Amino acid sequence: IQAWGVFVAGFLQPTGGAVLLDGQPIQGPGPERGVIFQEYGVFPWLTVRQNIAFGLTLAANRVDAREREAVCQRYMALMGLADFAGHYPKHLSGGMRQRLAIARAYAVRPQFLLMDEPFGALDAQTRQIMGNLLLELWNADRKAVLFVTHDLEEAIALADRVVIMSAGPGARIIGDWRVPLARPRDISEVRMEKEFHALHKEIWSVLKDEVMKGYAQSSQAPAEVAVDSHVTRADEEVDAGLLFAQTFIDQARLVATIRSVLPENSSALLSDVIAVHPVEQGAAEIVGYLALNDADVT
Repeated sequence: IQAWGVFVAGFLQPTGGAVLLDGQPIQGPGPERGVIFQEYGVFPWLTVRQNIAFGLTLAANRVDAREREAVCQRYMALMGLADFAGHYPKHLSGGMRQRLAIARAYAVRPQFLLMDEPFGALDAQTRQIMGNLLLELWNADRKAVLFVTHDLEEAIALADRVVIMSAGPGARIIGDWRVPLARPRDISEVRMEKEFHALHKEIWSVLKDEVMKGYAQSSQAPAEVAVDSHVTRADEEVDAGLLFAQTFIDQARLVATIRSVLPENSSALLSDVIAVHPVEQGAAEIVGYLALNDADVT
């Protein structure tokens, strides 16, 4: 998630200033805000139906079994997942997993959705399809969405308002535009309109300077240390272990956040699976199991 996104989501508190939603300060995670992550944030041990239903079993959003099933059926149909209700995420394509993540977020009826580059890992065709699906969902439910993207065309095609930030460190808002394109929209068709191109040209005239600043900062970074051709397998395993450890810490924080909204005095055991695939070809998959009981994160 983007650095500032953790404040909007309520995962961290800012050291200065304030983050407000409808005029009220954000003190932590809450049921009125949904988050869709850049990576496929679905539970691998739950089926499609169980993933969508998960949030509706928590104290903040609990509904009876009949309503829960109705919600699952609705969003499985909307996202084209009805034929995969009993499938696990490992059996789904990347686009289907992200559709599942969106369905799960919408199912709990949040007032506000934070989407952190949700289509960044998808190919161009799937990305366009997902964009149109998001527009259809928005037309149906009209939820406020804060959509983070590095793709200017995607931002204009989806949004009613485009806000851009300067290159870091110390990033700040440097532009704010209203999008004069009628709804409903089609991602491919809207990009052909004159208003689209005019707005793109105007925003890019500001954004390109920040892009060049970012490239300049990257070019001034210290040169990378040359790779030693005699690196041993043990060294690679150490690197993979460090990657796993950091992922484990990040996942522990996320599970602690999830646990905070479970019913008090719950005796249920919340488990999560972490799968880290080291970059080195042929490196073994590292799988860690994180268990959270009623008292401690271990």
